Amino acid sequence: SNRSAIGARVKVTSSTGQSQYAVVSSAGSYLSSHDRRLVFGFGAAAFAKAEILWPGGKTQTLTGLAQGRYHQIAEETGPGS
Repeated sequence: SNRSAIGARVKVTSSTGQSQYAVVSSAGSYLSSHDRRLVFGFGAAAFAKAEILWPGGKTQTLTGLAQGRYHQIAEETGPGS
């Protein structure tokens, strides 16, 4: 995959079964930069899991992510990933 994860697709599911989707994009405006962070929110419901489909085709599932903060996530590498 690419270093900036451009094109990665993320699905986050809450403890109540709600899902939100986002795609990492490089899009921006003329002569401007673009914040590639993805922001999800479910109100009082807790996060259950995040599923990431990386541009290279690998899928990664994360659980136990804390609410109310940013998480820097890197694509798993090596055997079994």
